[in-house]
Amino acid sequence: MEGSAPETLLCDTSYLGVIRASERRPYLTAGWPVDVVERIRSAVLAISVITIAEERAGEVKNGWGEKSVREAAERRRSFLWIPLDVGIVERWAELDAQCKLHGARGCDDNDLWIVATGVERELVLVTCDKRQSEIPTPKPAIYLQPGAKPA
Repeated sequence: MEGSAPETLLCDTSYLGVIRASERRPYLTAGWPVDVVERIRSAVLAISVITIAEERAGEVKNGWGEKSVREAAERRRSFLWIPLDVGIVERWAELDAQCKLHGARGCDDNDLWIVATGVERELVLVTCDKRQSEIPTPKPAIYLQPGAKPA
């Protein structure tokens, strides 16, 4: 629709990691559907504070250098940051209970926090994590499978 606000999409940590890695290994994103890539490109991209925490933990665990940490922080600043609030806490509790009652796959706590953020804010999740994309939500996730290294 002409003049309408752009869609906001919630990006998962796995998506950010694949995008970052594809700078050196373009085959990771080469097979993604053009229409989906364009949808993402034209959207406002958001991340949960949980994604920020997951990325920082990875940087610390893997001993990233000062330059790499600074570049990652700069990339994160280009996203809309969504903090936790009571509504997201309530959604997380509901999702956690549903997963435990029904034995759903993909119910890692951090993944659930990110999914709960999307549900509460009525945002579509963009993820490269198949299990996370299978968590039932009102708005189905955009799952983008990373491409395999060419032989």
